[in-house]
Amino acid sequence: MAKQIIWSARAHTDRKKILEYWIKRNKSVAYSRKLDRLFREAVQLIAIYPEIGKKTDVEHVRIKIVRDYFIIYEETESEIHILTIWNSHQDPEIWRGNFKYQMTPTPHRYFIINKPQNMVSQFISSDDVRLLGALDFEFPEGTHAIGRLDSNSEGLLILTTNKKVTNLLFLGEVPHKRTYWVNVGHVVPPETVELLRTGIPIRVKGGGYYITAPCEVEIIDRPAILDKHQNETRPDVPNTWLSITLTEGKYHQVRKMVREANHRCRRLIRASIEDLELGDLPPGGVREIEEEEFFRLLKIDNWKSAISAGDFLLEPSIENPA
Repeated sequence: MAKQIIWSARAHTDRKKILEYWIKRNKSVAYSRKLDRLFREAVQLIAIYPEIGKKTDVEHVRIKIVRDYFIIYEETESEIHILTIWNSHQDPEIWRGNFKYQMTPTPHRYFIINKPQNMVSQFISSDDVRLLGALDFEFPEGTHAIGRLDSNSEGLLILTTNKKVTNLLFLGEVPHKRTYWVNVGHVVPPETVELLRTGIPIRVKGGGYYITAPCEVEIIDRPAILDKHQNETRPDVPNTWLSITLTEGKYHQVRKMVREANHRCRRLIRASIEDLELGDLPPGGVREIEEEEFFRLLKIDNWKSAISAGDFLLEPSIENPA
């Protein structure tokens, strides 16, 4: 016989906030309705089979996992009290009244996407723009972009639930390399390639000029894996494809560099960050990467100690070279 379900005020509030979050993030009620249905089905199952949840170190308190959430409940002789719905990526120390119990947090997840043009590198915006939530993939709550690309740029974009990746990638002792494929109008002569390699003055915030650091620049054939794109110069019109590898990231740096060299940037694709490559991922495609492989490809060796350190503070990144 099913036990009576009693929702606490906190659990009601938690559920409401979670569903409102997904409506705002996706600008759609579809996923929120799906998630709410999963919550209700899980609670109905708990009412019939209270032992289905994982035990905690608090007597009669169990946890039922639904996607990236923990439904925390307490069983009595005739009732099930839903105490809270908890995001598994939050602090694993959960307080209720005068007792505390420990839960193992859900491991962080790591993704790369091939960001298409006309999509901003975020999930929430007050502007009428195409967001990452439009991709055909259900990212876990807390997923955010690392090293954004502007709306017109394409290619490799990192998404993760681990907020410490920003510091590990951008504030490390050794600057990381990022490679971009750039299509520009007209033929680029050798002297311009050398100018881009050795450093070129670009305008920066405040109206001044900054001379870019030396970087790797090569003339390449059009990458075969790329789809055809309306922004590219027609094949019968002189144009050049460049591969530019940077270790710094001023705002719109790549576009400004080729502009100062008297070439218009027609198309800009980020191809790699260190050994983490776009590969054959199609536009809008998503690939999940295991944690150890993710940090190995990014050549970040100290990630385990940094992630486990409690005093590791996140600082916002202002990098956006594309």
